[in-house]
Amino acid sequence: MGECTSKSTNEASKEKKRISNFKYYHSLRGKSAYRRYRQSEKGRRIMNILNQRWRKNNPLTYRKSHEKWRAQLIKEVFEHYGGVPPKCICCGETIFEFLTIDHLKGGGTKHRKELKRNGDHFYLWLRQNNFPLGFQVLCYNCNCGRARTLNKTCPHKLNRSES
Repeated sequence: MGECTSKSTNEASKEKKRISNFKYYHSLRGKSAYRRYRQSEKGRRIMNILNQRWRKNNPLTYRKSHEKWRAQLIKEVFEHYGGVPPKCICCGETIFEFLTIDHLKGGGTKHRKELKRNGDHFYLWLRQNNFPLGFQVLCYNCNCGRARTLNKTCPHKLNRSES
């Protein structure tokens, strides 16, 4: 009979502790403490391990959420530099899949090598640096056309001036 009492007392104390922890973590004090912990070096290390474990155990969910985050990031960058909806500043192309970010003064390859960032990481760099000046939205045709002409002018503009 003593065992039943100790088990029920033990379970009751666990339940009290669980409720107490829940109230603490959902209070402002608990949330700020948890935030400080996550920002500490030890907390970041542990959170990285937990995140890696979660990504490994939930690959489909992670892929879906990452694709959604990536699409939102790219949309945000293109809308900042190309307006809403984004369009090529040379020919006015609005099909999103044809658009790209261009360095106004050239040197995009050199810049990306200095940053050691490509693709999503470059877009993230643009956002983290508060969308610096010196970038524009062009379609791939205009971007490649500028790279192939001697005076770095889009062939659309050259053809218009010849007419």
